[in-house]
Amino acid sequence: MFLKHDWPGYEGAFKHSKLKTHWPSPVITFETEYRALAELHAQFPDNIATPVALVKSGRNRVSGYITEYIDGLPLYLLEEKLDFERMGIAEKIALYESILFLLRDIGGAGLAHGDPGNPGNIVIPKGGGVKLIDPMPDGQAHDVDHDTMLDLAETIFDLRRIQVEGMLRDAHRES
Repeated sequence: MFLKHDWPGYEGAFKHSKLKTHWPSPVITFETEYRALAELHAQFPDNIATPVALVKSGRNRVSGYITEYIDGLPLYLLEEKLDFERMGIAEKIALYESILFLLRDIGGAGLAHGDPGNPGNIVIPKGGGVKLIDPMPDGQAHDVDHDTMLDLAETIFDLRRIQVEGMLRDAHRES
């Protein structure tokens, strides 16, 4: 389960847990994030965390929201682990392409995530695939998604170049 809320004074305390603190801006509230998550999940149920409930304080003020628990690792932790170093180039390309194609499909549906450049918002479930969490609905969301897609495309291009160079080296050794 992922709980996102505004717990005063504890911002950094839960850096690697499923608990995340956040101070919503006057424009972006937990309710707007929750609605954006629900809208994205309705279109892409296999790739967007399932919104479970809004959390209200004693004064009936929305103070956060809860999503499904995803058994896996955020992309930033996967990239920091040795497992990522052991992944083959083809596996890395497939992973980044799946993120790129998901963002493309979300944009094609007229929606946007708004914060996919944060590798903590991309979770790789143990069973495979990609899940996005924690959308940031705002007017710039499509631009942010587009910039992230360009970064992913550049990473994929670099990995493919490395892959082709390796194939050429192997072919040269065999001849």
